[in-house]
Amino acid sequence: MATQIGPYPRYTLASDNACVGKEQNKEQKEQDLKKRDVCQFAIDGEICGHDLSGHRPYAYKQDGIPSSTGIASLLDGGKSMSFAWAAAAIGARHAVHPIEALDRLSIDGCHLRANEYCERCTYLRSRFNAEWTAKAELGTHVHHMALSRASGDELVDDPISAPYVDALERFYEDCRPEWEQLERAIEYSEPGHEYRGQFDGLGLLNFHEGRGRFLIDVKTGKLHFAEATLQVASYRFAHFMTTWEGKHVVDREPMPEVDGAAILWLRDDGCYRLIELPTNREAFDQFLNLRELWPWERQMKKLQKQWERADLSYLALLQS
Repeated sequence: MATQIGPYPRYTLASDNACVGKEQNKEQKEQDLKKRDVCQFAIDGEICGHDLSGHRPYAYKQDGIPSSTGIASLLDGGKSMSFAWAAAAIGARHAVHPIEALDRLSIDGCHLRANEYCERCTYLRSRFNAEWTAKAELGTHVHHMALSRASGDELVDDPISAPYVDALERFYEDCRPEWEQLERAIEYSEPGHEYRGQFDGLGLLNFHEGRGRFLIDVKTGKLHFAEATLQVASYRFAHFMTTWEGKHVVDREPMPEVDGAAILWLRDDGCYRLIELPTNREAFDQFLNLRELWPWERQMKKLQKQWERADLSYLALLQS
């Protein structure tokens, strides 16, 4: 177990997929769902492989009921611009400080448009997707380590996860949590507003110079405050905690009342922040407003894909 703060190495890319923007078919989606059952985070090319089969069991249901995260993400809150800046920074870094492999890629036949980029442009365009995937896999890795720690298991860290483990230990030293629920799926069952989700922990802990019962969600990346508030409010106001077997709910328990809800933000500098969110009724009402928007937004996405397919067919006809 690491015991001192930094310095820490940068994480390496666990995946290097250069395919960008291709529509997934049903078989590919099922393969992606199966990959969720195993932690894909890699150190020196070796995948962690931790069993995640109990994580978000409702993902396999696919019955049209949305998830809390899917609904909350409809509120952009400046996130898309953050992604644009991140993509630009990654592209600039690889262009100005290229790796040796970049010199071996051809620039022949480049038309600077979708599906007609040269090898070098295709590689540079793929960097954001590869680094984003690596960050997501690191986040999943840290999440299951946090769950293992909460369950009383001994952690075996690595050079990449060490700062997050340090941050987690500092949280335990300061807040002394006593967990009552860990990684529980939830359900809201009001007709027309149904949704599902999963919180990370619920229990007693020291906070604000006192001790109370808090609902906790673990984050490792950049915190988008409004989206996180809506997401955690949906957990707090859910009707039930659910137990699943395969694709079916086999038990429902009333969602416990809590004194508050917070984000446990584990950072790559070995520090943590426990941030209480205003998950009051007003926040939940705003979440329900987005839930009403969700089916319309899905329909608009389908219409956009239909238009894009028709437009591509029309362009192909003109060029033939």
